[in-house]
Amino acid sequence: YRDIAVIVRDPKSYEGILDAVFSKYEIPYFMSSRKEIAEKPLVKLIFSAFSIIDRGFRGQDVITYLKTGLTGLLPDEVSLFENYIIKWNLRGKLFTGDEPWNMHPRGYGYTFADEDHGVLVTLADLRERVISPLKAFAGAYRGAKTVRERAELLFDFLSGLAIPDTLGAQAREAAARGERALSMETVQLWNALCETLDQLVTCAGDTEASAQEFSQMLMMLFLETDIGKIPTSVDEVVISGAAQTLSGGHRYVYLLGASEGGFPQRVSEDGIFSEYEKATLAPLGVELSDRLERRVSEELYYFCRAAVVPRERLYISYAHYSLSGAEQRESLGVKRIRKLFPALAVSEFELSERDTLVERPAASFEHAMAMGGELGRALREYYEGREDYAEKLRYMRIPLGAEKTVLSPENAELLFPGKLATSYTRLEKFIKCRFAYFCEYELRLRDDSPASFGAVDIGSFMHGVLEKTVRWIAEGGEESIAEGVRRIAGEYLGEIFHKDVENLPKRLQHLFHYLCRSAEIFAQRMKEEFAESDFRPLDFELSVSREGNAVTPMKLASEDVTVELRGKIDRVDAYEGAGGKLYIRVVDYKTGDKTFDLENISLGLDMQMLLYLFSIWENGEHRYGKEILPAGVLYAGIKPPQVDVPSDEEAREETIAVKASGLFLKDEGVLRAMDHELKGKWIPVKASDLKKDDAKKPKLMGLDAFLDLKESVRDTVLKYAAELKSGKANAEPLRVGGKSPCEYCRMRAVCRIRKS
Repeated sequence: YRDIAVIVRDPKSYEGILDAVFSKYEIPYFMSSRKEIAEKPLVKLIFSAFSIIDRGFRGQDVITYLKTGLTGLLPDEVSLFENYIIKWNLRGKLFTGDEPWNMHPRGYGYTFADEDHGVLVTLADLRERVISPLKAFAGAYRGAKTVRERAELLFDFLSGLAIPDTLGAQAREAAARGERALSMETVQLWNALCETLDQLVTCAGDTEASAQEFSQMLMMLFLETDIGKIPTSVDEVVISGAAQTLSGGHRYVYLLGASEGGFPQRVSEDGIFSEYEKATLAPLGVELSDRLERRVSEELYYFCRAAVVPRERLYISYAHYSLSGAEQRESLGVKRIRKLFPALAVSEFELSERDTLVERPAASFEHAMAMGGELGRALREYYEGREDYAEKLRYMRIPLGAEKTVLSPENAELLFPGKLATSYTRLEKFIKCRFAYFCEYELRLRDDSPASFGAVDIGSFMHGVLEKTVRWIAEGGEESIAEGVRRIAGEYLGEIFHKDVENLPKRLQHLFHYLCRSAEIFAQRMKEEFAESDFRPLDFELSVSREGNAVTPMKLASEDVTVELRGKIDRVDAYEGAGGKLYIRVVDYKTGDKTFDLENISLGLDMQMLLYLFSIWENGEHRYGKEILPAGVLYAGIKPPQVDVPSDEEAREETIAVKASGLFLKDEGVLRAMDHELKGKWIPVKASDLKKDDAKKPKLMGLDAFLDLKESVRDTVLKYAAELKSGKANAEPLRVGGKSPCEYCRMRAVCRIRKS
């Protein structure tokens, strides 16, 4: 390897690529370019700390500070901290104030689970560990005046973070991995920093300097400080920049990146004076050294010098396309060489014989599936026999766009041992798209986009406010509807934003008032319905589970799977009919255009309310002390306004869409208990509907039909639960009414079959 050299115009731009290639082929190499200390994590930590102080704890500056790897946080802790900063756009007093972080780690509209509370506890600890030293440093640094004082504070700050110990540990880890060059380079960092601070104090220790001036002086010294790398082995490939002088003696040289404008590099006019102005000034004795002609000549000289280094063979390469996809041509240097040696042939890498690409295991593995014949078969047999490649090869046989995917029986059993206990919300997610379900609930992939109060959050807000408002009305709240709604809405927003309404941005204040007016209209309707209806609320937010004061879920069992579907019912209404039987109606508050459709049951959709109703029908007698019969399910809906409400628009009753939908028992007495006149005022049923055939009015059905529906729902749930338990993970979205769940899916970024 010592006979080989690789020359590139700018080693920095190729460093990552070369490192990946040489590691893949297990080739030892030495990067001879000298790296500026200003690029090192230690220096980035220092200047990100300066930026944090100067810009008032801006979120992006804190993230840069965290990512240096020198703050004492583990990589997973850095990721957690960064995601929370981005999610809630944290800055300023949100970092430095005493107010605790209690916003949900996933954004608006999520219910806190034990896991989420645990995340907040972890974040509080990370905040203390990261922000407290920065706050102390910022307070002292702002009061410093001289260069010496600022240098001492910086040294104490870095020592307090245990930077010397951290760098020492990193050097030992690099040495253990066999990266001797990186280990030696890391060891030099702290000494180089101390020498830089010493120079600064020696030259200007008693000089008064602002924070910005001190930062500039420190950076000037860093830019003049290099950390060289000593070759770690005698036998290794040398990688060099074209501007550097190689010692010579290399038999083979690879000259990379010889595309037009790349090597030789494109030279353009810059600076204050144009080339014409420089030429005009030259006869007057004003000679400006940085002339365009000289720089062009230098670039050609670098190319020429690199081309004559090898004793035996020179390889020159250039790409047809850049990393951004822009078309590229050969450089001037390549054109001149081809003109000097017209018999030279250009070799196209993409047209190379595949068997020439078989080198080391890591390098040739990607070709194993593409190659045919005896060589391809031999490669695949080789990798199948290696423990570290066998599973990778198995997954390579699955096309990237494969819609049919399934977990192994072993993994499926690990995820779903024994009885399947879940919620219908999760099961419905699985029914709509198996792939999205596994990404969100089993792999727990999370969207890291910033939290914003959008359409989904408005729906959650309206649902929460309506739920609490209706309960308050049913319990005989003494305030007016308007006062009650605004108090409840204010408390709800306080839980989300941790601010009073008056301290929210103007846009959110206006939206708050608009939403409150919408909720008032809905609440007034509920109050009027309670006054006229014979159905009375028995329970609010009733849990369906086996825990505490809850209703036990309906029995769902077959030979293949046993399921327990948990959940929470917004409201349970009841009416005592003839014979002391208790007719139960399950009510859910919906925001949007939700309409109950019986045909969706066979698809596995719209079953949540029916599952709750059937659970009370089966197991509610113990709770309510009477025989239970189903009266139906009611979706009490209100369509919330758009996110961007015009500032001059007020919510009026005629602009708020309040509607009801559902499925009801075909019993006139029960129906009139809900709506005395049966004119469709409180439920979407009129007296004339009772005279029509059930098939034409699927929102009404008799008790026997409800029994049949109960068995149909049971069979549908068990069918999909068996699929879930078996580990089916198909990216096969369920389209209903021309709508696809892909449109707003959080997993679109990783979906196998995402279409443009």
